[in-house]
Amino acid sequence: MMGWYERQLTRFTIPIQSHLINTRYGCTHLITAGERCAPPIVLLHGTNVSALGWQAQIEGLARDYFVIAPDVVGYAGKSDPVRLSYRNSDYAQWLVDVLHEMKITSAVIVGASGGGFFALKLAYHFPQYARALVLLNPCGITPFKFPLNIMRQPPVAYSVAFASRLVASRWMAYQLAKKNVAPNTTPSEENVHLAQLLLKHYIRHHPPGVLPINQLRRIITPILLMVSQDEPFFSPDKMVKRANDVFSRIQSVIIDGAGHDIHVERPDFINHTIHQFIASLL
Repeated sequence: MMGWYERQLTRFTIPIQSHLINTRYGCTHLITAGERCAPPIVLLHGTNVSALGWQAQIEGLARDYFVIAPDVVGYAGKSDPVRLSYRNSDYAQWLVDVLHEMKITSAVIVGASGGGFFALKLAYHFPQYARALVLLNPCGITPFKFPLNIMRQPPVAYSVAFASRLVASRWMAYQLAKKNVAPNTTPSEENVHLAQLLLKHYIRHHPPGVLPINQLRRIITPILLMVSQDEPFFSPDKMVKRANDVFSRIQSVIIDGAGHDIHVERPDFINHTIHQFIASLL
């Protein structure tokens, strides 16, 4: 998997930098691009993947921002394999350490899937560091649909993860990759290959659940929420309704024609929308 990661780094079309920094929870790997004097933007990937999923955003946003894409600790990137608690402020403290090491006092935080949960954690525990949040099909606001809410529970998730290492096949990898794209869309060969690597060489972690309602209501950071109409894991209508109910400063939109990994399927649209949202904050 690390060999695959290194090969992917060579496929960027703009200059990038690879960093290793220390945090209280171990070593963290970052990909950065753009000028350090530009406004900072942090990209947080979802569970069981890495910062490489943000390639289109790193390349598209680096013209205007200093882009920081960390491999979240405990997942399938180059950071230390330390899995933190979803229940407390660990992931928020880890992110604060990342910002301190990069000498950043406040940034726009973009989170996809589980990365949205980490962004919400930061905005709740350390709001001074979050200038704004951009959430793409995020965890943390509404529960998973049935039966995924059962399949994603730790005992079941870990049992499936261990078993998949023994029976991993290209068919299984294709089905896993297809869950992240819109219906009637074929996942790329690269994503199928990555899914097969994950099934065979990585113990997948269960995703985070829903933040307590009192924590969600206390988040006052400006938020842009983008949810796919064909989101397979959450109900888009329920997510938008609950977000509009609990957040005081939110823009929300449901987007047709994309699945869970909307930033991979619709990169130009996502980059443009992020840029417009940040411009509206000025």
